[in-house]
Amino acid sequence: MYGTKSKTLTSSGAVTTKVTQTATGNSPQRIYAAPARVTSIQAVCGASAGSIVLKDNGTGGTTLVDLATPGSATATVSVDFSETGLRFPTDCFATLTNVTSVTVLYA
Repeated sequence: MYGTKSKTLTSSGAVTTKVTQTATGNSPQRIYAAPARVTSIQAVCGASAGSIVLKDNGTGGTTLVDLATPGSATATVSVDFSETGLRFPTDCFATLTNVTSVTVLYA
């Protein structure tokens, strides 16, 4: 017969199921290497007009987000998808063009 073990865990902060990942630079970057639901994007724009492209299934996969950004080094962009988020069935890759940085919130 097997015994039962248990362990009590205590939290030292707020419990969350959402995680953020920040990307910078112009080369494709993996945001998350498993299925995810992107709930929002916040970006700091570059001096020239640019774009944020999020793809599922690697850099050659399906484009799910193609967001144009304004040309203003002081501008920010914030896009919220619904509470359930935008589903990336395989993984999430970001390619930034003339964008200083982007933060992707996903669950």
